[in-house]
Amino acid sequence: MSFLQTVEADVQAFITKVAQGAEVLIADLEAAGNWIAANIATIDADLQSALGFAQIVGGNNATVQKIIADANVSVAALNAYAADSNSGATQIASVLAGYQAITAAAGAAAMVKAGATQAVAQSPNATQVVSQPTPNAG
Repeated sequence: MSFLQTVEADVQAFITKVAQGAEVLIADLEAAGNWIAANIATIDADLQSALGFAQIVGGNNATVQKIIADANVSVAALNAYAADSNSGATQIASVLAGYQAITAAAGAAAMVKAGATQAVAQSPNATQVVSQPTPNAG
């Protein structure tokens, strides 16, 4: 992994080594864990924003409610990894769970936004006529 900056591709390379049964370095394990920990706040903020959007525009829609419930599983997984990471446990299984949580949360955020937008598109409001602003008669 890069000494200066760990990027997602480095985390994926680490996971590939694990999958292939190759030797992994503790430094690579720690770098992967640190990348996940550093990105949790951003992913969580995006997911929370998506959940708020979904509640506003599609909160009464059963499909949107299911998507929101599924997304909350991702929030729980992020929180579990954060707690594990904060306890000082840096193990391969923990890093794998953390990467799974962070990628699932990113996907969940996209699904929540798409599902909420679809609910609006299927509502009677989607057929409203948009009016033009009246020019200022001066």
